[in-house]
Amino acid sequence: MVPARDGRCRQHPAHPFGGPTSPWSFPDPAHYLDLLEAAGFSSAGGHVQALAQRRSFDRAALRGWLHSQCLQAYEVGLPAERWGEFRAAADVRLDDLRRRDGTFDQTFVRLDVLVQRD
Repeated sequence: MVPARDGRCRQHPAHPFGGPTSPWSFPDPAHYLDLLEAAGFSSAGGHVQALAQRRSFDRAALRGWLHSQCLQAYEVGLPAERWGEFRAAADVRLDDLRRRDGTFDQTFVRLDVLVQRD
């Protein structure tokens, strides 16, 4: 189930096609700091932090971004003959991504890293 902006939960669009519900992992900055230190880096004088940024989209641009950058991560877990059907199902749910202010703007959280080799 995927929480919608209106608080209701909806079935994930990849579920009816047998695909993954989340092909990504987003550990927090503390986890990445541990990994960097284990690899021989130091954040002394630097940082490992999450940085939230608002990105502007209209409906067409958001659809283009989803089709060019996101949906492929789900499609690898689906039979190729269902990709078109999956993309059409995702397109039907574009309005679920509309913000309360009516825009299709999205919040990106970037990992900002400044470290040096020990």
